[in-house]
Amino acid sequence: MHIGKEQHASITIGNEEIECVEHLKYLGSIKTDTADCSIDVNTRIGMAKKRMIDLNNIWKDKHIGKQLKIKLVKCLVWTVMTYGAEGWTLRKRDEKKINFAEMWFYRRLLRVSWKEKRTDEAILAELQVRRHLLESIRKRKLSFFGHICRSKCTLMKDIIQGKLEGKRGRGRPRAAYLDNIKTWTRRNSTEIYTMTERREEWRKLVQKAVQAANASRGDAG
Repeated sequence: MHIGKEQHASITIGNEEIECVEHLKYLGSIKTDTADCSIDVNTRIGMAKKRMIDLNNIWKDKHIGKQLKIKLVKCLVWTVMTYGAEGWTLRKRDEKKINFAEMWFYRRLLRVSWKEKRTDEAILAELQVRRHLLESIRKRKLSFFGHICRSKCTLMKDIIQGKLEGKRGRGRPRAAYLDNIKTWTRRNSTEIYTMTERREEWRKLVQKAVQAANASRGDAG
């Protein structure tokens, strides 16, 4: 299945011509020819919000405690939201959307209307939590990346580590999958590939990187 405007370029493998498209839906995730994951992020947020609305009877039930409701959100809603997240190349705008979506879930859980003008800090304090949806996504991606680097599957390594021939176009280069890894871990490519081979060392680095996802905001909880 493909969506979007078709391109004129084509690829031929053997005698078969492979159609080139701008968007491709693969295993439930939308992939683009520019590696921009914003469409998939937006789609996943929309699906998670629909799931949240469908479970409205649970959020209305006064016999279910808040802490149990939070666990239900993570189990029933976050799993929809984060499906395929380990393959995302996140930009700042995507991270902001994820943070906004998390607060929307919490407000829906408490049945707080936007008209009440309650701050995010007040919502988090009432639920006794801090924002960590983005932290969870970072952990999934970093753990998956470490698994790929240690794997015997050379194809996956080539896709992650390989570079295309030729010159890129003018302008600011697009963010790549590895750019997220380097930014979150604050390591260069050589250091990253070396550390992934040492499982325990990589696990500690992942933990440190995911904690930084919220530390800079100083959320309560």
